[in-house]
Amino acid sequence: MGEARVVVDEIQKWPTKIACFKAGSCHLMIEHDEHGQLDLERLHAFAESIGLQRGWFQAGSMPHYDLTPSKRKLALAMGAVFVPWREQAKARLVARGKWATIARLAAEACATEGTGGR
Repeated sequence: MGEARVVVDEIQKWPTKIACFKAGSCHLMIEHDEHGQLDLERLHAFAESIGLQRGWFQAGSMPHYDLTPSKRKLALAMGAVFVPWREQAKARLVARGKWATIARLAAEACATEGTGGR
């Protein structure tokens, strides 16, 4: 496995009062490396290179920066890779060791669907 990539997802339109996000927004993130770690300093350096302020970083279970459509275009031009949000979500679960549990629960739910939930 190579170096973790800086990635962006699809532009989504959300109800917002923030003028710059009225046309939609997406996320700028970094993938987990082969050890399941996030290189947040690399993400911050990339964000700075496209004009984002460190104070705009959103920590938590999905560390990211929000991007306007024009910043998304710039991020892609600077080397970020488009990865659909569903693929990113699955990758985060795999990195945290939770994907197998979710896949098992989904399989169990599908199996009970034909029995009326019994």
